[in-house]
Amino acid sequence: MKIAVISFTRRGSRLCSFLVEKLRERGEDCAGYVQQRFFSEEIRQQKGMNPVTEGVGEWTEKQFNEMDGLIYIGAAGIAVRAIAPVLKSKLTDPAVVEWMKREALRFLFCPAMWEGPTGLPKRRRKSAMPCL
Repeated sequence: MKIAVISFTRRGSRLCSFLVEKLRERGEDCAGYVQQRFFSEEIRQQKGMNPVTEGVGEWTEKQFNEMDGLIYIGAAGIAVRAIAPVLKSKLTDPAVVEWMKREALRFLFCPAMWEGPTGLPKRRRKSAMPCL
């Protein structure tokens, strides 16, 4: 399964790095994306981590076509505004999870039919609360 994780703050970049490392250890094809200003030397050295060079809307559009799942670390509004223009079908869109870093809450957006094709919600259901 191909998963992309994106963060928008310094604290979020550490969580992004941690999630990418753990998902890769489980055998997932996972890439992390951190805002350029938080792309530290430590993060740069970790396999699978990349700086974000475009806006979140552009990044989302590109990832939506390539990934099975997206994880946004930050405010829920960022994820909602980023995915809204690219949503097409609950049967074909990737799974989208939003993780509020401080409260450690996870919200699952677009949960519809993922247990079939991608399996992401099935694997992550215990740590995700349905929302929307």
